[in-house]
Amino acid sequence: MAVTGSVLASVPRWRRALCAAFGEAGHRKGWLYWHVGKSHSGPSPSRLPALISAANTVWINKKNVPDIPVDRLSISYCRSSGPGGQNVNKVNTKAEIRFLLASADWIAEDVRQKMAVMHKNKISKSGELIITSEVSRYQMRNLADCLLKLRDLIAEATEKPQVVSKLDVQIIRDRVEKMNRERLHQKKIHSALKQSRHVDFD
Repeated sequence: MAVTGSVLASVPRWRRALCAAFGEAGHRKGWLYWHVGKSHSGPSPSRLPALISAANTVWINKKNVPDIPVDRLSISYCRSSGPGGQNVNKVNTKAEIRFLLASADWIAEDVRQKMAVMHKNKISKSGELIITSEVSRYQMRNLADCLLKLRDLIAEATEKPQVVSKLDVQIIRDRVEKMNRERLHQKKIHSALKQSRHVDFD
């Protein structure tokens, strides 16, 4: 069953994240059917397999990052902090995912090394990368947000630095020199103006 872009766009971003992260395996286990397909505003169960495939394709093309093997993550929930509604500080809605970054072979080694440097404040003493979310009152939305954050971290570390050509360097140098010449010219004009205002009483 084909899924059009409009159908995929109508599904909330957090549900697309769950589809893309858990993939077909999650659907076979019934996990996605209960947490995503059962929702009134979510896709119908008959559309889930095609939607999951489409969501994976969107993520791969857009972010160029691997699928997240959720069975390799440690997922837990705890009580949210701060102000909120009746359930805040009473229900375990805050989501947390963690995994050993050094042994996460589903992420390229060079990407893992960059992540370790770029996000060292998110890594525990035992070497676990920890991501949390409490943006919603619902566990699944917070879990989806954690997965989105993880995908963004991987995508950020995957990006290659932009190579500046010799032509670009020369253009930048010319612009800097032009700005300096203009600055000195304006400085001379300002100095001459001050001199013209000076009154000689001799």
